[in-house]
Amino acid sequence: MRPFRYHAVMLLSLIALGARAACPQDAVTGALSGVVHDASGAVIVGASLALADSSGTMRYATSDRLGEFFLPALPPGHYRIRITANGFGLLQIDRADIAVGQALRIDPELTNGIVSETVEVFYGKDLPGFDSPVDASLSPADLQLLPLDGRRFQQFASLTPLVSSEDATPDDADVSGIAADADNARLSFRGIAPSQNLYVLDGEDLTRAFDGEPRGGRVLPFTVPLDAVQEFQVRASVTGTTLGRDAGGSVTTVTRRGEADPHGSIFFLLRNSGTGAANPFAVATRYNGGQPTTTAVKPRDQREQFGGSVGGPLLPRHLFGFVAAEGQRRSFPAIASPSDPAFYSLSAVQTALLANRGVGATATARALTFLDSLTGTVPRHADEFALLPRLDWQQGSRSTLTAHFSHVRFRSPSGQRSEPVLDRGRASTGDVLIHTDSGLLRATWALSTRWLMEAHAAYSRDASFAQLPPPLAAEPRTGPGDAAPQISIADAFTFGSSAALGARRLPDERATEFAAHSTFNGRAQTITLGANIKDVDERIGAREASSGAYDYTSGVTNGRAGGLVDFITDYTYSATSYPNGGCPSIYAAVHLFCFRSFTQTFGAVAETRFHTASLSVFAGDGWRVTPHLRIDAGVRYEYLRLPPAQHPNAALDAAFGVAATTSTMPSDTNDLAPHLGIAYAASTRTMMRVSYGIHFGSLPGRTLQRLLEDTAQAGSQASLRLTPRTIIDPACASAGTNFGYPATFTCSPFGPLASAGAAMMISRTFQLPAIQRGELSITRELAARTTISATYVVSFSRQLPNTTDLNIAPSTAKIAFRILRAGSAEPGARNGDVFNVPRYTARVTDAFGPVTALLSNGNGSYNALALQFDRRASAGVTLRASWTYSKALDNLRSTSAAPDEDAQFDPVQPLYDRAASNFNHTHRVVSTAVWQPLLHAQSDIARAVINGWSLAPVFVAQSGRPYSYNLSGGTELAGGRETLNGSGGATYLPSVGRNTLRLPWSATVDLRLARTLAASDRTSLRLSAEAFNLLNHVNPTAVEQRAFLVGAAGADGILPLIFQDAGTIASEGLTGKPFGTLTSSAASPTRERRLQFGLRYEW
Repeated sequence: MRPFRYHAVMLLSLIALGARAACPQDAVTGALSGVVHDASGAVIVGASLALADSSGTMRYATSDRLGEFFLPALPPGHYRIRITANGFGLLQIDRADIAVGQALRIDPELTNGIVSETVEVFYGKDLPGFDSPVDASLSPADLQLLPLDGRRFQQFASLTPLVSSEDATPDDADVSGIAADADNARLSFRGIAPSQNLYVLDGEDLTRAFDGEPRGGRVLPFTVPLDAVQEFQVRASVTGTTLGRDAGGSVTTVTRRGEADPHGSIFFLLRNSGTGAANPFAVATRYNGGQPTTTAVKPRDQREQFGGSVGGPLLPRHLFGFVAAEGQRRSFPAIASPSDPAFYSLSAVQTALLANRGVGATATARALTFLDSLTGTVPRHADEFALLPRLDWQQGSRSTLTAHFSHVRFRSPSGQRSEPVLDRGRASTGDVLIHTDSGLLRATWALSTRWLMEAHAAYSRDASFAQLPPPLAAEPRTGPGDAAPQISIADAFTFGSSAALGARRLPDERATEFAAHSTFNGRAQTITLGANIKDVDERIGAREASSGAYDYTSGVTNGRAGGLVDFITDYTYSATSYPNGGCPSIYAAVHLFCFRSFTQTFGAVAETRFHTASLSVFAGDGWRVTPHLRIDAGVRYEYLRLPPAQHPNAALDAAFGVAATTSTMPSDTNDLAPHLGIAYAASTRTMMRVSYGIHFGSLPGRTLQRLLEDTAQAGSQASLRLTPRTIIDPACASAGTNFGYPATFTCSPFGPLASAGAAMMISRTFQLPAIQRGELSITRELAARTTISATYVVSFSRQLPNTTDLNIAPSTAKIAFRILRAGSAEPGARNGDVFNVPRYTARVTDAFGPVTALLSNGNGSYNALALQFDRRASAGVTLRASWTYSKALDNLRSTSAAPDEDAQFDPVQPLYDRAASNFNHTHRVVSTAVWQPLLHAQSDIARAVINGWSLAPVFVAQSGRPYSYNLSGGTELAGGRETLNGSGGATYLPSVGRNTLRLPWSATVDLRLARTLAASDRTSLRLSAEAFNLLNHVNPTAVEQRAFLVGAAGADGILPLIFQDAGTIASEGLTGKPFGTLTSSAASPTRERRLQFGLRYEW
């Protein structure tokens, strides 16, 4: 917070003069404003307004001396408005739509006499409104008319300018080890990590503190029934929310209420892969008795979604009820297969290497047959049920009591991974079970016509469970609990018990929340005061000691083919039959073991449990200076109490206590978030808006878990990484001194081995993420309900979480590298280019391996220009389009909620890592349209044929995500990873930098065609057909990033970096794909074409 104190003081001074912090509407309501005037344009003072919602609840207001009226805190929905004034006729507005988080502005005109007039206002004048053009609200009509792949409506957030949809790639598993549903991408606001977003349901914080995802995580097909959603709003602008901790952005959902008339719906949706296209990357490879075969496959995927809702009065004019339920049944068996079609096809160099190691053709065939036996079909299902009942008690027009309960159950056998072809063994994909329940009680009461009070209390539980099936009969059960060690072969095939799924609860999170705020609506000011308190009880339980994980990766050159050949060698000899020596190249004859590295976690932590508490206090005053000018400013104070240390390590604190600690958690008590917004209507058609604010982020529970567990202390967790050269004690290894596949460790590391153990600490000066946002926008009304806007957005991120290894002694020398590659390239990656980097060769202390420090030295910036066109209509064509040009920079290689061991390339210099953000998409183009033809012809046949249709296309295109030239090989310190400079950090090419390359553009066209057949004025049947990625455009989401291998130094002492193109790989006989090979498009909402058909009945 320290860099922002000056700005906070300045804005607090403005508040003292009459500015504000919160909107006249909160996270679950909207507002209505305007000026009452006569036919000449003169304002009318003392006009009376009466609003009635769909349940009959009334709200009242009176126009002030400027003719203005303002009604805050209105639940979203349709309203009827009656306006009267002495000497003027009655004006009745039969429909005015109030949206969540936005203020609808109307300028009613009264006529002389007693004549009454009835009009409809679907969309009021937004000028001079105060809602940013880059924010958006979607109504129930939008949710029903636009194409939606699945029922997870939060994905509509990516249709707004500053929000990008980030691929849920196969390697991007949920931090608990559970991969997200391929339909559910992450949301990044302004290039910031998705873990910093805020999700709100009826004013309650819906964000899972463990990883920053919506409750239940990304694995859920839907979080609440879609039919229960009245409206949801995406807020990416400066304004933010009253809850705080929204450094990224916020998605707010408001549920439906029961109405005065009974209403309901039922629906059924069907999707089957037989009607869709095949994924171009879905191939299955088999050994086939020595004749490897690769075939394109299209695994069956059938999904049925069904549900309904019903609502109405339970006690007329007082008690209203609503309930929605939704379910899914999905059968989508996967195919386990190596991801590289050439996996089983050994080159001449590989065969020669095996022969030199004493592995003949028979032994080779036996090893490959073993691997092939682990592949095949994996039965898989994903079933979910969600229920949300809601009650509203209305006591006159002054008070309302609301209660709702949300219940979700999800079960997915073998659903740990969701892609159709898995690069894992048949018994290496875990079962997933998710339980979420939450309850909310909310009271709203009007103390007077100007004072409004609101308070709510909420409790929730979010529990995720994961468990692996038992190993196959052929797999070695040498790990704890008869588990099989995990084996990863050249990034192409993995089998064994997943090291990430030792936990049973991932997490079990229980949250209690209390909030209250009041709003005073004066003649020219709206004052808002409030507070929110949330306590989170986090339980991550029963994590067993890991079964261990072997890595077989092609890491060096010069006759060491690596990867599959190394595994075949170790498999042939096994841990007990190796002669001593070193794993040979084709030019040597000695043996040891050929795995590249082995990792294992130790410690019997039955349950890691901790509490966090957050507080948010806000105050503000919205000042309507004139009918054309409004100042909106204020302040919010935020505090996050972190849990105390559980396993402090005095030895670690003594060695590194100046910079970091294991015995205390820092306290960030000065998070003051001011905000200032000014909106000015330069004319009746033009509005200008400028705003500035500060927002603070959070620290994911997954990070806190690591800080509390991984302290290399008795009773905590300890992680070990070793190579075949590591000295071990035979008493600790299941195979004695000759440690290698399939051996594991049977006790915690001790003696010389303890020096390879890892630990984690937190910086003594750690601060929570702080984001400055600024925005300037101009909106011009071209015609009725048609606007264009231009918005410039700037954001500066500071104090972002980052990691480095403290246990690295300062560099005393540099090491030189030379690029060896054919063809042209950018400077720094051209053939013959030479560069130097500091070389790290020693630990600060040999008592420990890597000591990860959680720092807050990350920073970033975001600049964007968003151009938007918006045409809204109740019938005919509604069109929204935007183009966003942006640039997001940061120094964060890792943005996961699970902290990396060492995220920096250089442990003391983070400037190496400054580059494009992992979520930087320079261009984004989004267009949505809804066409609803409405024919007023006298012919009944013509109206029956034309009316009732709707056609809704959605077009989204964006620049591909950035990626880097990655390196393989180098040196490592005890317990560390192999990297270019020996530090164990990032592995990109430093002479070029991080994220300098891009995947191709992604582009999709989704389409929804529907026909509504009206049986009566209140009942209808709707048939629908939806196509996702209609044009079947291939949108790659993953690429082979291994660009260079480290070779042997020449006479000049310079180490060559050998570019991994197809020719080099063939000549070296390595296992792997050439650099830049596109490897997947199966893990994103933009994958191959899918078709879905639906039936919906409403009454």
